[in-house]
Amino acid sequence: MIKIGISSDQHWSQNSSILRRQGKTYSIRLENLIKSMNWFEKLTEMEGCEMTFYLGDFFDRPDLNAQEITALSEINWFNNKKYFLVGNHESSMMDLNFSSTKIFEKLNSNIVSEPMKMEANELVDMYLLPYMSSSNKVIPLDNFIEKNDKKKIVFSHNDIAGIQYGKFTSTSGFSVDDIVNSCTVFINGHLHNGQILENIVLVGNLTGQNFNEDASQYEHVAYILTIEDDGKITLEPYINPHAFNFYKFYINSLNDIKKLNDLKHNAVLSLMCNSNFTQRVKDTIAQNKNIIEYRLQTIYRKETSEEEDDDFIGNGDHIGQFINYVQTKLEPSKILTEELNILYNS
Repeated sequence: MIKIGISSDQHWSQNSSILRRQGKTYSIRLENLIKSMNWFEKLTEMEGCEMTFYLGDFFDRPDLNAQEITALSEINWFNNKKYFLVGNHESSMMDLNFSSTKIFEKLNSNIVSEPMKMEANELVDMYLLPYMSSSNKVIPLDNFIEKNDKKKIVFSHNDIAGIQYGKFTSTSGFSVDDIVNSCTVFINGHLHNGQILENIVLVGNLTGQNFNEDASQYEHVAYILTIEDDGKITLEPYINPHAFNFYKFYINSLNDIKKLNDLKHNAVLSLMCNSNFTQRVKDTIAQNKNIIEYRLQTIYRKETSEEEDDDFIGNGDHIGQFINYVQTKLEPSKILTEELNILYNS
């Protein structure tokens, strides 16, 4: 029997989204990442994992600053074999051999910058696929997986064509049909809203990073994969108890305010609020210990009759309307998507 710990998309960084305050020693973002990583490494130790796979984007950038490097010393690593897939954020993407992940080479670790195959046992093969730029094309999975009768587990940090990202559907990466027909289990990082679709497991990120993630629908989890000698494969999720949970709310009624009482711990909020309810929202937030950070944008209303629609003036959120148009009418590139996120979060 083999047990493997699986985590993805830590995006180790000093600052993230609106979480920019300094904590006791490091930024609150780094202190949360330290807690999350130590929880996960302890989990792999308690479960007796022979190996741990980090599925890409452990770091948020190819270049690390002094605080980010120093904070790594606070991680209590379990002494097992570790594999770090190189993701798109920690490399130049032109050559994955150059990446911030190289810092782990002295940690009894393997840096996976090229596709590789491992044999779990006589019945199960494992494939590790770092990030591959698909240039808006579908990548044939057969290029990397052998055709035989063995079960196949793929660990990946890649786009998947046919998977919905927010409000648009990707047309690049590996094909869903290809994955379903070729793999026993396809375990993928890269996409932050974790979920399971047929035999595709989207791990999600270990802890919340920004408002693209919807804490009302998704959890931040790690997995323990067990491969039995008879070829049986099981995958068990574990919720990170330290995760940041990001929410967006439009407050236009008293019922909307009630939603603020039903939040997970470490809640981070982005609120667009009808001016009639601003003070009530602030009072509700002040009484809720689950909320650790928030930003509030007040939208002022025009005078309306009871028969008129109860929307914000002119739908109010003009930036939101523009972003919604791009996401629903176009298929933005990754660069454009990042720029839209900066625009919305500014």
